[in-house]
Amino acid sequence: MAKLSSHIAHIISSFYHTLLKLHAIPEFCLSRKKNKKTGKVYLYKQESTSKGRKQTKIKAAKEAYYLALYSERQKLKARLKELKAKYKTLSFKDRRDVRYALACFQHALDLGVGKAIEKNTYLDGTTRDSKSEIILSLLFDLLGIKYTHNYSIYAQGRTYLVDFYFPDSQDFHEHMGMLDDEQYAQNQKRKLEDYAAEGIQEKKNLLITKEHYVTDSHDPEKKRACIDLREIVLQLISFGKVSPQKAFHLLFPDKPLPKI
Repeated sequence: MAKLSSHIAHIISSFYHTLLKLHAIPEFCLSRKKNKKTGKVYLYKQESTSKGRKQTKIKAAKEAYYLALYSERQKLKARLKELKAKYKTLSFKDRRDVRYALACFQHALDLGVGKAIEKNTYLDGTTRDSKSEIILSLLFDLLGIKYTHNYSIYAQGRTYLVDFYFPDSQDFHEHMGMLDDEQYAQNQKRKLEDYAAEGIQEKKNLLITKEHYVTDSHDPEKKRACIDLREIVLQLISFGKVSPQKAFHLLFPDKPLPKI
């Protein structure tokens, strides 16, 4: 995909931020009415409600605030009109890019993307149990591998959620993420024993990948968990989930094919 031109990117950004500011200001109109008895002029706010048009008298102390707010809204509406005029001059492809980009930003805003996060969230809004599972999901999608996340199975009297299940080949994949934790390691060992008793075995129909733990350069007493996607792609070759040709071009695009 070609990078958006700076001109189109600027229009998208301007559209988005103008709409964002405009939506933050309630839609209303202002009007002035003169009291026939006293001759004093009052400012009124008019807005639409579910029960029809509502008119509210604005207190004198709030007049400056509502006048400034209304003025800002009118400026934003004028700016939006200018942007729409520019939009109409764009090519079909550029107009499509603007619409898709604005749709992405708007739906993300409606869903609160990046604001209220309780779990690691994937591109389609489903959740993952770890950032490593997010990375693996992205890898599978990149390679065109169909999968089901947290596939439920019953093994030796217990219900387990397998990290990934590959429906095309009816294989399973478990990613071991915290093997430096003794309790976690013991739980994983028992789980694999229960799997094996049900015929789900490593190198047969169960792919197992692990994380590497390295010493933190900033704090020698701490360790960091790392994954090497290249290593996992090699395991996927051996497991028959990705063709050697696709894997080679992905991992080593500038390397020559060795002679045998």
